[in-house]
Amino acid sequence: MKKLTSLVLLASAVAASAQTNSGSFFNTVSGYFTTFNPSLTNTFAAKTTLWTGVDSQQGSGSSLANEIGASYNVYGPLSLESVTRDGGVSGTLVSEQFGLGLNFIVVDTRLTLYGDAGYKLDSPTGSKFQDNLYGEIGIRVAKALTEHTFAWVGIGAQFPTKAQVFEGGVGFTF
Repeated sequence: MKKLTSLVLLASAVAASAQTNSGSFFNTVSGYFTTFNPSLTNTFAAKTTLWTGVDSQQGSGSSLANEIGASYNVYGPLSLESVTRDGGVSGTLVSEQFGLGLNFIVVDTRLTLYGDAGYKLDSPTGSKFQDNLYGEIGIRVAKALTEHTFAWVGIGAQFPTKAQVFEGGVGFTF
């Protein structure tokens, strides 16, 4: 009986600790994205950026996709980018897109406004070439983790399909 009572007390303490720490987790995450690290100001000074992540595409034929992207700063804040999405474990290519990004750097954070033209490779309704074409505009926020790595989140909108894209991942610069 003493062991059972001890186990119940221990479980109660862990549960109470988890409830009080859940607020601190969100405080930690929000604090991370709202503070700057001046020692990481050179993370986004590099010309080339590679990233990977996962997308949730609401209103699209593929609701979840993996993403592999690359960008190259061509002049000042202007960059060229390419994004390939695939269906994950199945390895089915979902789409390929290419476009421009406008980058704004604030200490260790990069804000990218992008506009891409893409082609859906898995469109269930698109039997003609033009039915598979789409545009995507959006915003990505990247936060430096180390001198050459970062975490990012983004949101975008595809047209004419009116799909919303929620994305996030990690990447590196060189």
